[in-house]
Amino acid sequence: MPTLREYQRANVQKMLENDCIGNFSEQRTGKTPTTCTALKERNIKHTMIVCPASLMYVWKREYELWTGFKAFVLPTTSFNLSTIPYDTAVIVNYEKLRGTSKAQPVCDALVKWQPEAIVIDEAHRMKDRKSLTALALNKFIAITPVRIALTGTPATNKPWDIWSILHWLFPNQYSSYWKFIQQYFYEETIWVAGQAHRQPARFKPGMERLLQANLDVNCVQNKRKDVMTWLPDQEKPTEVQLPLNKQQELAINSLINYFEYKHIITQTVLDNMIRVRQVCSAPAILDLKGKSPKLEWLEQYIKDYPEKSILVFSNSKKMLYYVQKELKVPTDIICGDVPAKTRVDIVSRFQGGAVKVLLCQTQACKEGLTLDTADVSIFLDTYPPCADYLQARDRMIATTPERNKPKEIIHVMMQGTYDEKLYRLVDKNIDEASLINDYKKYIAERREANGE
Repeated sequence: MPTLREYQRANVQKMLENDCIGNFSEQRTGKTPTTCTALKERNIKHTMIVCPASLMYVWKREYELWTGFKAFVLPTTSFNLSTIPYDTAVIVNYEKLRGTSKAQPVCDALVKWQPEAIVIDEAHRMKDRKSLTALALNKFIAITPVRIALTGTPATNKPWDIWSILHWLFPNQYSSYWKFIQQYFYEETIWVAGQAHRQPARFKPGMERLLQANLDVNCVQNKRKDVMTWLPDQEKPTEVQLPLNKQQELAINSLINYFEYKHIITQTVLDNMIRVRQVCSAPAILDLKGKSPKLEWLEQYIKDYPEKSILVFSNSKKMLYYVQKELKVPTDIICGDVPAKTRVDIVSRFQGGAVKVLLCQTQACKEGLTLDTADVSIFLDTYPPCADYLQARDRMIATTPERNKPKEIIHVMMQGTYDEKLYRLVDKNIDEASLINDYKKYIAERREANGE
């Protein structure tokens, strides 16, 4: 049986003293083993675990390892909960739990199952208080006394996003969304279709500190630098700027010159933006002629450093499959279409050294995966929001001193293109409208530079 570190034991003690608690510690600080140990010491076996679909089998493995209890992954097909032994945890993904607005057979069945404890992993997924996810989870407030919320980013975009989690944990203290907003935030009025709508704007003076103080009492919030003191300071990422080849230049100019952007619908602009990014990555994924400088650079890097364990990230599934096809070395790949159980096996192969190059779709690998045997993370592209990128980057942070070793982060980009511009935007909280306006500005600048 593995053992907890000293700060994790302190977290377990706090979880034993509070039936409902949020663990908002940074990634890689051990939220899962801490939670499982707390459940074991409470001797609670009749448990429901809600997590992303990609993490269900990760949770099954970790839960059984740390508790010694049994866990059952709820299948995508129909299943009779009455056949599951009382002393077995049920693991369900968000999609299956929330069902649809018209019918929630799984959610209703789990309510009747009446779990003694609920753990929600990546709890920020319930940030929208009106979402089906939040509505489904709120059904358990009255019937489940032990509720645990886990996330390293409780407020992914706006600070008031945290209310849904706090309401689920502490419904008496955070009973009303608008009372919460009025206490902590200024409000502003916006007009939509001639109607006034109020919305939160920013913290009132001193209220951010007050909210943080309340969270310190009710929640666990470990920062890596405080509890994992053996970690080295994060190295500044290395930037690799590559020039466009002739075929890429021609393809990008063609895409840019195709539209008049002043009066074009949003989706068309986004589609064009995606195609420009794809050309920067590899013309072949758009069935265009021309080599990929990024692939050529990656091939050379792998050849130069055969001893390194490498994570290769891209937002594009097409790009990753193209890289896998063209590379002359064994690789595994984790994308959105790779089943959860298969992902566990892939991670084991990489962590054990059987595969030295793992291709990772950023969205699919941002949560719950331990890839700390990696020496380097190579990002072939980046795309806002910042939270997704940071979570993916943290996959290789060592969780124990024994696995601590120098780590490198490399960003590969096409110099002077929108590909590079997106990298500069990745650490900014930029919404879709701002991203589109920024892209239009880039188009105008490029046309001006070309003398149009």
